[in-house]
Amino acid sequence: MNKLLWLLLLILYGIYKFYKSRRPLTKFDHFYEKAFELEEKKRYEDALDIRNQGIELHTLTNLERADLHLANGRMLLKLKQYEKATKHYDASFKLAKYE
Repeated sequence: MNKLLWLLLLILYGIYKFYKSRRPLTKFDHFYEKAFELEEKKRYEDALDIRNQGIELHTLTNLERADLHLANGRMLLKLKQYEKATKHYDASFKLAKYE
């Protein structure tokens, strides 16, 4: 009985992980968390692409889009891509100053 329960839980967990990886990114948290996971795996270009998708989404608030720019800037600064980082910091400031 215990083995059957564990097998069922394992299957349900697998379904959950599969669904979570395939869900469409529509909210700020989705973009932020997915990009963070990719950055942790050192997939920097993918993380940048995910955040940029969120920045283009006008259903997010200006502050949320500014936060995504800020996260891109921090990552690029860490990668010593100073010009690109500065552009994201500037964009973040422009979006945040109107809030």
